Amino acid sequence: MVISYLNYAQGNLQFNRVINHVIPSATVSAPGTISPSISGSLTIPNNKVWKIESCGYKSATVPEWSLILDNYVLFSYANFPGGTNNNSYWQPSFPIWLPEGTYNWIAKWFNYGAPATFQGASISIIEYNIVP
Repeated sequence: MVISYLNYAQGNLQFNRVINHVIPSATVSAPGTISPSISGSLTIPNNKVWKIESCGYKSATVPEWSLILDNYVLFSYANFPGGTNNNSYWQPSFPIWLPEGTYNWIAKWFNYGAPATFQGASISIIEYNIVP
């Protein structure tokens, strides 16, 4: 009889709550500010895991903007003037699973020196408990 002393444990996931993380609006009126941004962080508590389901934005009065969470581009949009079919929109395949820890987000937009307003965004998250 062989008995293994190496055991690998895997926890189960248990639904905890839904989080709608709102990123506030911001206005940059200083001429010549080409690439303004706002930033913050999200912290996933110990023994939790997050499943990012989607990301949305209200609107922006700027031709280009993006929302990045560490190395994940959650949303990117560009509207280049002149011609047809000049909009570019990119969003990753959701869901995105994240383990516990702190993640930094940044909302960047490009206003080419004119006053501009980023009107906010949101990240839709489902939080799970890790149950042994």
